[in-house]
Amino acid sequence: MLCHGCTYHKELFSEKVFSLLVITLGLLLAWDLEVKFLICESDSSEAVRLINLSSVPSFHAYGTVLGDISCILKRNWTVQVLHVLREANSVADGMAKWGSSHTDMDVVWNHPPNFIALALQADCAGVVHIR
Repeated sequence: MLCHGCTYHKELFSEKVFSLLVITLGLLLAWDLEVKFLICESDSSEAVRLINLSSVPSFHAYGTVLGDISCILKRNWTVQVLHVLREANSVADGMAKWGSSHTDMDVVWNHPPNFIALALQADCAGVVHIR
């Protein structure tokens, strides 16, 4: 269950780069919180595919951020990076929408914010959303 989370605004990044940067920041937040077992879900299938490749050349367009993620994943913890449909994770979708409409701030949440309360209840209850 979500105890902490973060929202960021996109500004000048492409969708792929932004997805990778947000995953990086989320992994660092989880590490700082001493999480030892983590499932990191993203609706960016390309970001998840690149992260899960056995190796990405350093000259790849996203090589630097992918290298950073690789180093973070090699730390002493267990992390799975999985692709999920946006509809399957309404909490993350709600936080992403909030972050995109509040472009003047980045926020680390210590408790689930009120604006995702219903989505959090639905995710916990396993509510299925039709695509």
